[in-house]
Amino acid sequence: MIEDPAAQKIPLTFFRSGKGAEPVREWLRELPEAERRAVGKDLLRAQ
Repeated sequence: MIEDPAAQKIPLTFFRSGKGAEPVREWLRELPEAERRAVGKDLLRAQ
């Protein structure tokens, strides 16, 4: 699959509770670096 460099990326938005907590972002930050990178690559593909 060839990616179109002109294609727009879809912005990622993390869930935020009414009190401002972002549980998914907090969970990601607790992962080991290798796992964070793997999840980051997946998120880039999803965009």
